[in-house]
Amino acid sequence: MRLLATLIFLAVCASSAALGETRVAFVVGNSKYQAATALENPGRDARSIAETLRGLDFKVDLRTDLTRDGFARALSAFLKENAEADVTFFYFGGHGMQFDGRNYLLATDARLETELDIAGETIALDTVVELLKRNSKAALVFIDACRDNPLANRFYAQNLPLTRGQATRGLAPVQTSYEGAMLVFAASPGQVAYDGGANGSPFATALAAHLPSANIEVLSLMKRVIRDVKVATQGFQTPIVTNDLTREIYLKKAVAVVETPPQPAPPMVVPAAPAVAVVDEREVLEQQKFEAAKWLGTPRAWALYFRDFPNGKLKQEALAEEEKALEWVVRAFVKKPPPVGVFIAADDITTDIARSVDAWYGLTRTDALAVQALLKRAGFYDGAVDGDLGPKSRDAIRVFQAANGLRATGIVTRATGNALGLRAAQRVDELRPVKSSTRPVRQGAKQLEILGEDARVVAASRNYLEYENYTYGLFAGHVYIAVQNDWKATFDILANTVTKTGGHLATITSKEENDFIVELIRYDYSYWSDYRNIWTAGPTIGLVQKKGAREPAGGWEWVTGEPMSYRNWAPEKPNNNEGRANIGEFGHDHVSHPSTGGRHDWGRWDDFYNPRASYIIEIE
Repeated sequence: MRLLATLIFLAVCASSAALGETRVAFVVGNSKYQAATALENPGRDARSIAETLRGLDFKVDLRTDLTRDGFARALSAFLKENAEADVTFFYFGGHGMQFDGRNYLLATDARLETELDIAGETIALDTVVELLKRNSKAALVFIDACRDNPLANRFYAQNLPLTRGQATRGLAPVQTSYEGAMLVFAASPGQVAYDGGANGSPFATALAAHLPSANIEVLSLMKRVIRDVKVATQGFQTPIVTNDLTREIYLKKAVAVVETPPQPAPPMVVPAAPAVAVVDEREVLEQQKFEAAKWLGTPRAWALYFRDFPNGKLKQEALAEEEKALEWVVRAFVKKPPPVGVFIAADDITTDIARSVDAWYGLTRTDALAVQALLKRAGFYDGAVDGDLGPKSRDAIRVFQAANGLRATGIVTRATGNALGLRAAQRVDELRPVKSSTRPVRQGAKQLEILGEDARVVAASRNYLEYENYTYGLFAGHVYIAVQNDWKATFDILANTVTKTGGHLATITSKEENDFIVELIRYDYSYWSDYRNIWTAGPTIGLVQKKGAREPAGGWEWVTGEPMSYRNWAPEKPNNNEGRANIGEFGHDHVSHPSTGGRHDWGRWDDFYNPRASYIIEIE
């Protein structure tokens, strides 16, 4: 007799009633800014999130295009009506900014002419989070407000004095713990989030896709959101999560129910010995290194991966990921790059740009000679083998790249070198590039360690810099780290804090050392700020003036006690600004000053009286 079995799978969504759980949501999409070009997607994104949350049994208060007063009244009424909710979900899409280390959400009537306008035209994010967690057992806060912001950019340019925290793109890292709350930002500190096309922002799209996933805790959901956003933006945007929740939260639960009629007991069978899984340790290690390099997303990270696995099983995927990291280097040399997430057209990469990118990576004349010789041997080049990759050589590289299915940029990429048969140096001391990237990003200690990065860099990240954005490089046996935005009130506090990394504020004793440090900070303007088109200030270094020294040039020394054997003051500096400037920082006249010829004089120093939010660490 044929046995019949009926398999019934009931996906029973755990409603708030079933769980005895109160779920509420306050969702805002600000698109129509009065003093800036309207954003395409926040309103659409907010409606998508609201619809998703209603399907998860949230009572949703959806608002669009709120003024400052409208926002305050609506949020106050929402919190009053929904006090003591089990789960409160907050989503904001629109413009945001940072100032003095705090993050602000911009209302649609914001104009931001002066500092006094901040309180009246913005909403302090830390205040919002504090109110949400105070009125809820668990607060989930999602901020899609890191878009390129013309209001904030104009405000920074017109109002930010040198004595204040450095203005940067995007939002600032969260330094405060909010017990019972989870904060999720669409992009990492200092990044600008992509607004997206007709389908909405990548962040909101990923949220709407993954929030309804059954039987997955919310933190695990966020990992999927991060993955999707990085893929959608080709690695240019990485959401960041700050979690202080004290319990696990499942937005949707499913219960599997299986019904079968009674069955006769099966005959006893002696089980066979279980098969022993064979694990290839090299494959496991390669996968770990691949994931670590992908998480970091820097040219240096991929160089570390390829050092150990030049021909691994993940080689093609790694080459594609390395191309994304390369794009950030290319953007550093393009005057007007396209929006973040859009690759620069290969035709727009001139010979000069390709030459600059190759130089940044550390391509040598010996390498260039080999490239020309190999191109000639392959029939793609008939010019002189002279080590100068000029227009004719670059054209040959482009034709070769196109013939081999590569992006025809004219840049000597790793994939190009592999196709040519050019063997890159594999030893650690010859690893290229020696700099991490042209842009500051978070450098996870775990990922750096997996990749086998210099132990000093790993320790600095683990002991202090884990949540800071920075670039780093190795020069003459020392490690140099350029921290983007970590403001300290006084020079003494900054100097003492830096010792947690195992190093000190940088002491510069030669032109070569100075030039190397400048290469870490010149390509990303978040390290710099302008003061009323008068001068430009950059990161703090370990230069300090003794108390009571003769002004303006007397008594200057390095924090380590090293003598000032090398000086690189800007013209007419030091000048003891306001009668109290006693610390050294990178700085020079603004490019509009006649003395500059319209060019930044990146490597010069100036004297100031407060440290910058950016600074340079040296570890010996």
